[in-house]
Amino acid sequence: MDRYDGFWHIYKNLNPTSSESVLDVGCSDGLQANYLAQQLGHGIIGLDIDGDGFEVAKRGADKVKHTRLVQCVRGDAEALPFGDRSFETVVIVYSLHHMAHPASAVCEAWRVLKLDGRLLIMEIVIGEDEPRYGCRTLLLPEVEEMLENARFGAVATKRLDLDTVLFVADKRVASKVMAPCVAIESRSG
Repeated sequence: MDRYDGFWHIYKNLNPTSSESVLDVGCSDGLQANYLAQQLGHGIIGLDIDGDGFEVAKRGADKVKHTRLVQCVRGDAEALPFGDRSFETVVIVYSLHHMAHPASAVCEAWRVLKLDGRLLIMEIVIGEDEPRYGCRTLLLPEVEEMLENARFGAVATKRLDLDTVLFVADKRVASKVMAPCVAIESRSG
């Protein structure tokens, strides 16, 4: 699956008629943030721990003349520099496996989401009997456990190709009655 196919899967899980606030965690070169801003017609905040890709993001925004729609912020996904309940949607695409403590990033997403917010995660996951390669690889149950520990309510998963899964997690069910999550890191991390 190419990157833009993935962006389309994220976009179709947003509410394109609203002006919902969207945070793209691990935005890197901003391609996804630019794509979503262009499709939605309103601002997106992209966050990345190193700002190396931000110049690429700015040039991409300049090309389609929507520079004002994408704001790039340097920050850590495991300690988001935003207040509680700041966003309707948080998007994390192909980034969890780069993080030292991905469960902490999922808890932070929960924290910054409004009560009726939605977390969209697209990640490469492997089966329990498959070998792990290179950087951190995650098992499907590991990501599901992170979402459960973070107190997300309804969670839907959709396999997009052989090793890519889209997780759609709603905050609206559990967060009204449960305390904030405590990150419990996976045993295999």
